[in-house]
Amino acid sequence: MLGRTFRPDEEAVSVLGYGFWQRKLNGDPNVLGRIIKLNGIPFTIIGVIPEQFRGTALAPVATAFWTTLAMLERLDTSFKKGWREEWRDATHSGFELLARLKEGASRKQAEAETNLLMREFLDGRGETERTTSLTLRRTSYWRGGARFTFDKEIWVLIAVMLALVLLAACANVANATLTITNS
Repeated sequence: MLGRTFRPDEEAVSVLGYGFWQRKLNGDPNVLGRIIKLNGIPFTIIGVIPEQFRGTALAPVATAFWTTLAMLERLDTSFKKGWREEWRDATHSGFELLARLKEGASRKQAEAETNLLMREFLDGRGETERTTSLTLRRTSYWRGGARFTFDKEIWVLIAVMLALVLLAACANVANATLTITNS
């Protein structure tokens, strides 16, 4: 990664997607600290996501930039007011946490630290059905230079669907041939 990601006290900062950085800024490594306007709002570029990062969506999409939630209402004025309260509700499923394991750290150690942070966050919030622990699991969002594995899976799915369509077409042709022969 070039640069860094967000700090808690920041607002008008942005981490660029690799493709956007390559296309619009010609992959300039001196981009950090530069101001870029997004929807007419000036943002300071603090980082560029690595090329191998494929995002957190089920079907990865090319993302141009990421910014802090504090900027959400300014970037999209049509965004529903009251979203902060709605997303603070423990039953809301609007957030996904994605992190990389620090080199040399064990999954158990990271899980223990994450659970402690989560409990500190939830203390005093008054939820009746609070999450009591988290389980960290390996993902394929980051693959150190290798492509995201979903790419392979989607092609297998497409091949299976195509095979089923061809099978149905062959059955239709065979049925039509039998019908003609029997008439």
